Amino acid sequence: MNDRLIVIDAYSQIFRMFHGIRGNLKSADGLPTNAIYGIARLLFTLDKEFPADYAAVAFDKGKCKIRCELQQDYKATRKPMPEELREQIPFIEKWFELMGWNHLVTEGVEADDIVGAVVTKSGVGENLILSSDKDLMQLVNESVFQLVPGKQNTFKRFDIQAVTEKFGVRPDQVLDYLSIVGDNVDNIPGIKGVGPKTAAKLLNQFGSIEGMYANLAEIPKENLRTKVADASDQMVLNRKMVALYPDSFEYPGTAALKRKRPQLDKLFELAVDLNFKSILKDIEELMEKEKNPTLFDF
Repeated sequence: MNDRLIVIDAYSQIFRMFHGIRGNLKSADGLPTNAIYGIARLLFTLDKEFPADYAAVAFDKGKCKIRCELQQDYKATRKPMPEELREQIPFIEKWFELMGWNHLVTEGVEADDIVGAVVTKSGVGENLILSSDKDLMQLVNESVFQLVPGKQNTFKRFDIQAVTEKFGVRPDQVLDYLSIVGDNVDNIPGIKGVGPKTAAKLLNQFGSIEGMYANLAEIPKENLRTKVADASDQMVLNRKMVALYPDSFEYPGTAALKRKRPQLDKLFELAVDLNFKSILKDIEELMEKEKNPTLFDF
């Protein structure tokens, strides 16, 4: 293996699979299985393309503490989890467990903050974040990269240059960029009338939100200058909302994130129960590798 850690933003990928995989996928007893199947396929793909010594999956649990106290209507526009997905969650968690992934969760702490704790405290040479969440791109640096999934389990790897090309600002400016543009999904209002291009232009000119407010008179357009000035209180709140809080999660230590050996017999039984015929072949391949320790590095 290698000095690599992968941490998955669980619900980012679970919802992606649930909404992205169509068809009437069900187990023999009628359980919907599209999200479970998608996660199973994802993990096999990761093993082939990004084999890692350390592997963890971060889950949200309960009502968030920090951001919900800062803003009562945070994420208020999000719809509740569909029942067809909710009943798949225990099986998804079981699949992660049997594949040897470490489950990270704390009541009231959001997955983003858990991910932040993992990649900033691991000390591992290469840290990969698997998530579609743009908020996590503020973590990207020389040793932290974000894998954003595409179609058919392909991934775009975001390093410092890729993040800069996407937003027009450096990863260390992403916090301020997202604070300015806002986020409708999380119910965080940005500066009214200020879009991505203008936000990037302001940050390239002033470096940060603090620099922007310290030099308001240098914003040439009066209309824009007024909008920025009027949003000063909102920007203070937005930065607190978008910021990550890695210290809110009790990091268990990197050794605790060591990838465990997959429990292949139990995984095979679960795949049979879920009617995952195509995945049985992947498990059988792992069973063959297990017979020869030199081919199996977990």
